[in-house]
Amino acid sequence: MPATKLLLSFLSLLLASTLLAKDRGLSRAERALAVGELAGSSARLLALVGDLSEAQLHFRPGEKSWTIAECIEHLILTEQSFGQMVEEMIAGPADTGLPGKLARTDEEILMNVSNRTRKFQTAGPFEPTGRWESAEDMLAAISSHRRERIHFVKTTAVNLRHHGTEFPFGRADAFQALLTLASHCQRHIQQIEEIMAAPGFPRG
Repeated sequence: MPATKLLLSFLSLLLASTLLAKDRGLSRAERALAVGELAGSSARLLALVGDLSEAQLHFRPGEKSWTIAECIEHLILTEQSFGQMVEEMIAGPADTGLPGKLARTDEEILMNVSNRTRKFQTAGPFEPTGRWESAEDMLAAISSHRRERIHFVKTTAVNLRHHGTEFPFGRADAFQALLTLASHCQRHIQQIEEIMAAPGFPRG
């Protein structure tokens, strides 16, 4: 093979290997951040509601307010939906230019989604309707879903930064979708704390 063709062949292989390296998964810092946020919010939720009585779980502080059980059901539905959404995102082709197209930083997502000074109307598919019969079933369901998300973050070889979709706030990548899930949980933990602090909340 002539020297020029040999050089071009070598450069092509080098470029291909470089592109693959760029799409070879998350960094240790990214995995640690996502796992920390997902595990931390889940642990906080379970510590808060794990020992509540049926009366406490189903206490409604106002006519249009959710109960704690309804908050938990909403979180389960969100976990299910986001898990499916991330799978669909990474099934598509990678976009190595996506990091430059994102609407928010990771820090903004973690801060803004959990901020309850702004209230939103929940979309129909995420409305609680009493799908789970007992608190034990609900807590088992949300724990199972969250374990799946954490295992995925720890083990995936996909670069979640190169797969994205449109959110209400703009374009986000699959990694940020998982941060949104964790921050959304923190948001409803605050709501649960508000319910527990409401007048008339059962004390046992």
